[in-house]
Amino acid sequence: FSYRDTPDYIMRVINPTPWNKLYRTDFIREKGLKFDEISSTNDIAFAAVSVAAADRVTYIPDSLIRYRVGHAGTISDGKAGKLNNVKTAVFSAVRQARELPHSDMIGNAILSFAVENFLFSMSRYIKDFSDPGAAEFYQMVHETFNREEFADVDARTLHNPKQFLEFCTVRKHDYETMKKMVSR
Repeated sequence: FSYRDTPDYIMRVINPTPWNKLYRTDFIREKGLKFDEISSTNDIAFAAVSVAAADRVTYIPDSLIRYRVGHAGTISDGKAGKLNNVKTAVFSAVRQARELPHSDMIGNAILSFAVENFLFSMSRYIKDFSDPGAAEFYQMVHETFNREEFADVDARTLHNPKQFLEFCTVRKHDYETMKKMVSR
């Protein structure tokens, strides 16, 4: 399959990690794919943009690797303190995807990728909503969701009614209002 077959889903159709994929070296060079120079989360931009740029993606249903979750001391375990990396990675993926020749075709996929990753990061990595890092990240997401480019996002864009409701909630409420809501 490719972006031609799943234009609205192409950046979400895969697990956004490169370690469970095989890439041709010439493909990476031809597309100019690189990892962002951040200490975590750099894989989501690389994986999402690579699948969006590919003319052909093949899926193998066999389990060829084992991935351990909940293992203390891993990079994923420390993402709560690195929300700025999430911001950098998501904006990088959006920028790179918009530079693709077929970006107009995958516009919904680009927006839904940003929404999904920002909402996931808030729910997964913000443990204390009163933390200054959480406040800064939430405010950035709130402002991003209120940009003109997100004005036409609706339930059809995201293909996920629950996620659309969360998107609308973040778009509607500034940090102080949301902090009060969360504390209840």
